[in-house]
Amino acid sequence: MLVELHQQGRLPLDKFVSEIISLDAVEEAFHKMERGEVLRSVVVL
Repeated sequence: MLVELHQQGRLPLDKFVSEIISLDAVEEAFHKMERGEVLRSVVVL
């Protein structure tokens, strides 16, 4: 159901992602979350 909503444009998942990072940037992403600079970071392997 969630996939269908996203495909229909009714669930804008990209708005829930603050940044896309690599695996070696995970530690800095945690620091950014602690400081309130980002809400969600997506790690791309």
